[in-house]
Amino acid sequence: MPPAWRHDLPGALVRGETVDLHSTVHVDPFDPNGGPPQVTANLSSIGGPDHVTLSPVGDGDYLLETRLDVAAVVGPHEIIVRLKQEVADVARFFDFT
Repeated sequence: MPPAWRHDLPGALVRGETVDLHSTVHVDPFDPNGGPPQVTANLSSIGGPDHVTLSPVGDGDYLLETRLDVAAVVGPHEIIVRLKQEVADVARFFDFT
């Protein structure tokens, strides 16, 4: 079963606008006894960087704070949030979209 997640990312953006993204993403780790999870976001589909590290704020919540110029064409786009965690000396990854 994949880890659970939830977010408050915006549902719509306007091409050409500069946006300050301040969003909280909650992820459940693969294993509560594993290493600390690392959470990143790929914002390239909307004109942002392809690797933004989210800051842990406690209780499985991670903060995404970045500024970008929206350069996406009209239509739906995926923002990929990646969870990485070391469990028993093995790196485990899961991508949320």
